[in-house]
Amino acid sequence: SIINEHFVPLKIDGTKVTKTMRSLWDQYDVRGLPTVLFLKPDGEEIARFEAFRTVKQVVPLLNDLKDN
Repeated sequence: SIINEHFVPLKIDGTKVTKTMRSLWDQYDVRGLPTVLFLKPDGEEIARFEAFRTVKQVVPLLNDLKDN
């Protein structure tokens, strides 16, 4: 799949509110769930979406990101 070939997926359960989770929310300006972030290896954010998306909506974004 495009995700496994070009990205390193990481899922974090943001519903379990802890001090560490709040720190991550602050660091990446998370205002609600779900929030999907695309980061460079150094942690720089290159894209995000903050709502549920269908596969048809996500695949074009993935293709754009892998090509840039």
